[in-house]
Amino acid sequence: MSKSFAILRVLPAMLSACVFVQTQAAAATKHTLWDHNGSIMYLIAEGSSREFYYKEPRSEMLRAGALPDSLLFRGESSGGRYVGTAFIFNRQCGQFPYSVSGPILDNSERVVLTGRAPRIGPDCNIQSYMTDRLEFTYLKTESLPIFAPQDRSDTLNDESSEENGPSFNCRYAKTPDEVLICENSDLADKDVQLANFFYQLRNQMSYRMRGMMDADEAAWLRRRQQCGRDSVCISKAYDDRMNELGRRFCGDNRYDCTM
Repeated sequence: MSKSFAILRVLPAMLSACVFVQTQAAAATKHTLWDHNGSIMYLIAEGSSREFYYKEPRSEMLRAGALPDSLLFRGESSGGRYVGTAFIFNRQCGQFPYSVSGPILDNSERVVLTGRAPRIGPDCNIQSYMTDRLEFTYLKTESLPIFAPQDRSDTLNDESSEENGPSFNCRYAKTPDEVLICENSDLADKDVQLANFFYQLRNQMSYRMRGMMDADEAAWLRRRQQCGRDSVCISKAYDDRMNELGRRFCGDNRYDCTM
């Protein structure tokens, strides 16, 4: 066998190995971890773009509706400052955006953002605004997979107040629709079915897509809340949401939609 022919035979394997190594390297990008009021955040920095996501939300934020990989801030770094949009989390009403900005301090190991955050009323309308301060303190750098599916089944079970309850903890149910779901086993079953389907899809998505999914889910929760204690309306809201997710994400085999 000639040397040139042997090289031609080996070359495809070498190219495949290079692609594999590059793929593995891309899937283990370095990201920085930050502390924010007791929650562990991770920062995605690409060029001037900056995004803070929750990695380990503290218990109060979990109760408020923040989840692992939920987006807290999106903006840009320019002139020694961050400028962009932050989000208020409200379990009953979803996420509300507001503008923030602030300096990069302490040799780039601390970021302090301020803005006028909305105060959300029981009816999910903005009642007033308050001065809000978001402080992030650098912790360390770690390898973070670009796709890091997280199993939410344990969290869903922990949040349920009883074995056959909904996906959320009924101890924190306040709005009429949430109270009714906790009282109605059929609606509770639909809630669990939708939550499982939602997180099955969400866990297959990139971090940015997860942020979009969370905002979309928050908007749907506000629509469901408008049903009040109308069980027919709530049941239809769940059916419509399941169908909507199926149409958007299950038609082209990009995601595993088997239940």
